[in-house]
Amino acid sequence: MPETLTFDITYLYEDSVEGIAIPVTLISGGGIYRAAAKVDPGSEVCLFSREAGEQLGLDVESGIPKLLGSLTGHSTLSATKSLSRPSGL
Repeated sequence: MPETLTFDITYLYEDSVEGIAIPVTLISGGGIYRAAAKVDPGSEVCLFSREAGEQLGLDVESGIPKLLGSLTGHSTLSATKSLSRPSGL
């Protein structure tokens, strides 16, 4: 017997080769940062700009260095550990 799924919020997004972007709001302390985030369900980490970290009041220079690999090579970035959950869950 088929089941029907219903959701409280529906997002319309363009069919694009760049992937799906969803609106997110990051909150840390008194800072708020709104962005469009690309969805990668297999990723170990979420990457946001230095500007996002600074606007949230994070000390991005004191983060733990993390080596991330891609098809084009490796990059070392500053990582901050954050306990969070997606809104609405």
